Amino acid sequence: MKNSYLFPICIYWLLALCPSANIQAQNLDNFDKENPVKLSGNISLGSAFYHANGIENKRSPFSYYLSANPTITLYGFNIPMSFTYRDQQGSLSNPFQRLSISPSWKWIRVHAGDVRMGLNPYIYSGVVLKGGGIELSPKLFRFSAAYGTLENPLAQIDTIVAGLEQLETYKRQAMTILAGVGSSSNYVELNFLRAKDDPLATTPGGFHEFVKAEENIALGAAFKFTLFKRFFVSANVASSAITADQNSPFEVIDANSSEALQRLDNLFTVNLSTRISFAGDADVGLKFRHFGISANYRRIDPQYKSLGTLYFQEDLENYTIRLNFSLWKNKIKFNGSGGIQRNNLNDLRSFTNERKIANGTLSLIPTKWFVLSARYSNFQTDRTPGFFNVSDTLRYAQTTDIKGGTMRFRFGKKIPSSITVSANVQSLVDVLSNIEGNRTIDNYIGNLSYNLNLKEKRINFTSGLQYIENQFPDRNNQRYGANIKVGTNFLDKKLKLNVGTAYHYNFEDFIADGNSFTGQIKLNYKRSKLITTGLNINFLHRIRAIESYQEWRATAKVSYRFNTNFKKETTTPNQNNTSN
Repeated sequence: MKNSYLFPICIYWLLALCPSANIQAQNLDNFDKENPVKLSGNISLGSAFYHANGIENKRSPFSYYLSANPTITLYGFNIPMSFTYRDQQGSLSNPFQRLSISPSWKWIRVHAGDVRMGLNPYIYSGVVLKGGGIELSPKLFRFSAAYGTLENPLAQIDTIVAGLEQLETYKRQAMTILAGVGSSSNYVELNFLRAKDDPLATTPGGFHEFVKAEENIALGAAFKFTLFKRFFVSANVASSAITADQNSPFEVIDANSSEALQRLDNLFTVNLSTRISFAGDADVGLKFRHFGISANYRRIDPQYKSLGTLYFQEDLENYTIRLNFSLWKNKIKFNGSGGIQRNNLNDLRSFTNERKIANGTLSLIPTKWFVLSARYSNFQTDRTPGFFNVSDTLRYAQTTDIKGGTMRFRFGKKIPSSITVSANVQSLVDVLSNIEGNRTIDNYIGNLSYNLNLKEKRINFTSGLQYIENQFPDRNNQRYGANIKVGTNFLDKKLKLNVGTAYHYNFEDFIADGNSFTGQIKLNYKRSKLITTGLNINFLHRIRAIESYQEWRATAKVSYRFNTNFKKETTTPNQNNTSN
């Protein structure tokens, strides 16, 4: 949606919510007559600086952003708005701006601009829709709907693949609806999504041959029932029919086609690239104050996809038991699950992988001076990859396996101190790797740190030793070294200063690969309750036998928080208007 008609949409929704008949029917006695109009929120202005010696610049030397989140209260109507503009050129993002307005009154809320509504994890969740939406929640009933241009996730990761060259995507129109009844512990919901790419409307770019116009219809249902406040049963199921290429010349509708497929052909484009898949989960269990247990089933069909979601780990079926408990006045806590997972649900793979899965965290707190915790997970329910710093580079990856533990020992009354030892093993799948086959990156991280807190002198000191190993499919990187951080504050805690430095030795395939020195300075100044400023400077000096380089990165930020009441002007009986 172009920004030129975001403002008319906002005005339309405001007029739709405020017809004269409804305003007259409101009980204005409940409103603040002295302050009928209020303006609150915050506004932030920031900039970023970058400079490199010895290598090419990885980002723009200067960029800036502006962010505002004002809320207008007008005779009881809340109208929150949000605006963000960022002029950043680099390997992770292009310039973009977001504008949204969400007025509300009692159980009515409308959205206009950049809408982000989480209606169903399998159908529509996490994707920005540029358009309008409405949410109604009178008592036990709820209804949500949105319509507009759906943001294509491909456009969000384009610059990681092709630098500053933007992937071409189609204009994607979408409509989504949710209808439900009940409370948070007992409810029934129905969900619907229809999304379609316009083959004649595309964004600029140079990869049109790799991107096809898609179309999608998805239906879902969810429910939860709780009995005696202890026993609960819930389920969330979805079906998605998606056509991967609207322009495919191969038709599949004929006299022998199924009745369901023929009916679907009347609703949207059906051809050889069309597929119908299912996803869902179900829970049944008991919960008490210090104990809970439940059984869970989850299934996601191969190649399941909805244009209203970001990413799915598909072709899986899980049977798990969840357990949580606390003992000895919360000195022992456990929360985890375990079970069996298998793939090859449609029997088209050459082999089926069936494995035991587990996800759990155990904490031991025998005294306030000692804490021991351990975590293990070899499966994740999060479907969204993220950015991970691996060997001084950002990777777009998904976590598949985590093993680790932490031990913290506190001592000293006059001079509070603590020693922390931690070790973690993390496996990632590089989503955008060009390497065929194995794309797994195994990270081994070990830390030993000491912390000293001098409250009277307002000084916090931390030092530590660190070991990091990154095992790529084609190489092995190692790094070990030490770091020091010091934090303090001045001017009655209005000015906070943090300084840190670290030195590491680097190895590649167990051969010395130079060293690196990093430094950081952070300044935060709170001038008043309304104005805060911040400055962050980072320096990296990488020394190698082949080449050496330096990088400077800095960010500056100013934030202003406001809360203004516009009082009514009043006149007194003794006030006279005279003229000479």
